[in-house]
Amino acid sequence: MHSTNAEIVKKKSPLKIISQNATGVLGLLILATDTILLYIPILILSIFKLIIPIKWIRVRLTKLLNFMCEVWFSINDLAMKIIYNMKFDISLPAGLDKKNWYLLLANHQSWIDCMVLLKVFNKKIPFIRIFSKQQMIWLPFLGISAWALDFPFVKRYSKAEIEKNPKLKGKDLEITKKACEKFKSIPVSVINFAEGTRFTLQKKQNTNSPYNNLLKPKAGGTALVLNSMQGKMNTILDITIIYPEGVINMWQFLCGCLKNVKVIVNKISVTDELLGNYADDDNYRLFIQSWLNEIFLNKDRLITNRGF
Repeated sequence: MHSTNAEIVKKKSPLKIISQNATGVLGLLILATDTILLYIPILILSIFKLIIPIKWIRVRLTKLLNFMCEVWFSINDLAMKIIYNMKFDISLPAGLDKKNWYLLLANHQSWIDCMVLLKVFNKKIPFIRIFSKQQMIWLPFLGISAWALDFPFVKRYSKAEIEKNPKLKGKDLEITKKACEKFKSIPVSVINFAEGTRFTLQKKQNTNSPYNNLLKPKAGGTALVLNSMQGKMNTILDITIIYPEGVINMWQFLCGCLKNVKVIVNKISVTDELLGNYADDDNYRLFIQSWLNEIFLNKDRLITNRGF
């Protein structure tokens, strides 16, 4: 199921490779130009949000920033439709609404997963937020924009760090919970790649994953988001991304190597049994782990059968 990038390249003639690289340069230029032009007003609005302490003004600035991000992707999406011949087979549930809060559970195979998710959900649900490493906030220009767009910044501590300093135990969950607090002012969609990293066969072997196409999901982050957003986030979107011709990287995507994508989305209601104390309640922790493993078992079957 998972063709390697090298295998994909070997199947192409030199002329085809030159043509696709030219397409990649054109796609990159369009993406870069659109991003630079729209990033300037986004940066200005982000600075205003940083220096203005009034909550209702900040909320309105966030809504405006969300709109500009939707415009950014709509322009790129239009360019992709003109340049590339991509076929998207998308199965969406009814009743998606930009006025609701959503938790997105998706498998993670490539950096282009985010582009696919934006393609599928742009203007259908609130603009997607992705959990980012805390260090990202210090990146010039990008950090302040990610903060202004309410991207949740989290810090994960390794087992070795916790053993060295036991006070760090549970600290990463506290940081994540605090990051979720900002989501309560306006509807948002939060993406959780429960595997924690992109799938590779090597990572599958290293982690003894029981799945053919997935790594073992981590339930702690999913449980924390659901419990932090009680009363707001009442819908989970279970998303399975399938690349029938094999997984590719970002450059190959820009070169037009992505021909077919299948995306299957199921809607799951957040019931009382999905809420609880993950850190202290053993029964709840085992339940949510079992529940998430069952979802991933179905994802694995769909990917193996290419969506059928």
